Amino acid sequence: MEQRPAQPPRPAVRLLAADLLLILVLGDFVLGRDPFCNRGRELVPWAEQEEDPEVLAVLLQAMGHDTTPETEAVGLSYLTHPDPGVRALVPDTLWLPEDGRSPDRPASLKAVLTLARDPDPDVRQAACYWLTHYRGHEPETGDALVALTHDERQRTRLYAVSGLARRDDPRCVAAEHRIGPVGEELGQDEMLFDVWRYQQRLREAAEGG
Repeated sequence: MEQRPAQPPRPAVRLLAADLLLILVLGDFVLGRDPFCNRGRELVPWAEQEEDPEVLAVLLQAMGHDTTPETEAVGLSYLTHPDPGVRALVPDTLWLPEDGRSPDRPASLKAVLTLARDPDPDVRQAACYWLTHYRGHEPETGDALVALTHDERQRTRLYAVSGLARRDDPRCVAAEHRIGPVGEELGQDEMLFDVWRYQQRLREAAEGG
């Protein structure tokens, strides 16, 4: 009897498997253990073929804890994915070193700048968060952050102003008022003090000079 090729598990089964992997990764991260370190790249073949956006989003989230050239390539391949939940996770797969500089990753920066203009607010917020922690000196990065200070979402505006201040971009001062009145949700966010810290650095530099 001719054997039929094995069919892939149903999306619900794949989602359960992806969720379990993500829980293991996050659980060990919280507990300070990292047995799944460098395992994200093992999800690359699955993520390259996954068609269900919900399952794919979980895979990308897990892969974001093991950023490598392989996982970056997968993330970049979904830059124009029709599902905004998938696009919003692309920045997590893109390498960003501790010092915030990534001169050897121009494709990553270009992708994030594209996502910063995405029509979906969740995608723009994710891109803005990445840019907030990026320290490259490309003028287009600062310009993108300035544009995001006008975003409809307050958290995105906060990220954008913070990113400008951390880059010592003087435009952060004029942009700070665009954050608007802050409620309880954002009231304790340390990013609210980044413009003050920038101004303090200027005062200290002037006094030292």
